[in-house]
Amino acid sequence: MDHDLYSLAYLSRNCALENGSDLATVVRDILSVSRSKNRRLGVTGALLFSRGRFAQVFEGSQASVEAVFEAIQRDLRHRDVKVLYFKPIGKRNFGDWSMAFAGLLDEAVLPVNVDGVSSNHDAIATDKIGQDNVKLLAALINRQELAGAGI
Repeated sequence: MDHDLYSLAYLSRNCALENGSDLATVVRDILSVSRSKNRRLGVTGALLFSRGRFAQVFEGSQASVEAVFEAIQRDLRHRDVKVLYFKPIGKRNFGDWSMAFAGLLDEAVLPVNVDGVSSNHDAIATDKIGQDNVKLLAALINRQELAGAGI
């Protein structure tokens, strides 16, 4: 068991399209930068992108996870960032991907309500929402791999 292996899950509002940017271009840019930086830092994870929300989980050493998350918090494409959990883990859930892309979804399909998270701190403390996001991201990634899709 790696004693310095951490996972962080968060949700945020997507502000990337507010200036009229093209959705596919924004996604490709985010994935390109994330994959390069994450490989360098030994971080793995998955991203779900919608017109209204980001949902992401990433894993690595505590220092690397904190560095990536600090950059996300400064990124103007994100607003109302809500940490679902930040905790030590025994093994990676997304070990094969520097940043897997779980897909583009309409925000109505996301299994959680970001506004509800912000008002319900007990839900965050239970890890339930974060665990649901990990399951959703893994299922979407597996479905895309079987279909041969991806960016």
